[in-house]
Amino acid sequence: TVKVSASLLQFTLLGDAGAAYLIQHSTNLVNWNSLSIVTNATGTKTVQDSTVAGQPRRFYRALLQ
Repeated sequence: TVKVSASLLQFTLLGDAGAAYLIQHSTNLVNWNSLSIVTNATGTKTVQDSTVAGQPRRFYRALLQ
């Protein structure tokens, strides 16, 4: 599930219960910036990005830690 507003993007991460993930974002799929590290306690985790204002395009990835 993805929800977008002018200042917030929210999505649901599906993955291994109990696993930690590094969430990164990019505008070009080449250069990546770290957003946060989240622990997926139950298999689904809501991730929020409040730095989307003014970004015409942004890609996300989750790296298992």
